[in-house]
Amino acid sequence: MPGRKHVAIQRWVEQHANYKYLIVCDADSVLYPNVVRKLVAKAEHHENAHILLFQSQLDVARSPTRFGKYLEPGQNVVHSVLCTANYRILGCSPYYGHGALIRTAPFAAIKVPAHVLSHDMWDIA
Repeated sequence: MPGRKHVAIQRWVEQHANYKYLIVCDADSVLYPNVVRKLVAKAEHHENAHILLFQSQLDVARSPTRFGKYLEPGQNVVHSVLCTANYRILGCSPYYGHGALIRTAPFAAIKVPAHVLSHDMWDIA
C-alpha cells in the first residue's frame, strides 16, 4: 500500500506543508502552456477563496494503445461538455485525480485510508 498514489500524495503534503498549492500529474499528463499561471490566478481571486481544487482541461492525446486511440475523440468532447455543464448547473465540475491545482493546507486535512482503491472520488467528496 505505501506505493499507492494517494498515500504518496499524503506523505508529500505532510512533508511540504509550506507550499500553498500542488498539482498532481500522472505519467501521461500534459500541462498546456501557462495553465499553472492561469489556475493560480483563479485560485488567488477572492471570489474563489472557498474552492479547494481547480481542475484543468484534460485531453487524451497521443495514446500508444488501440483503446486510447478509440477513446480520444469522444473523451475529449465529453470531458469538455461535462465540465462546462456541471459548472453551469451545479457550480462545480469533476476532479479526475490529476491535472488540478489543489490548495495544500485544506487538502492535507483529507485523510484517505491507505486501503482505498481509488482516491479520486474521495478527494473530490
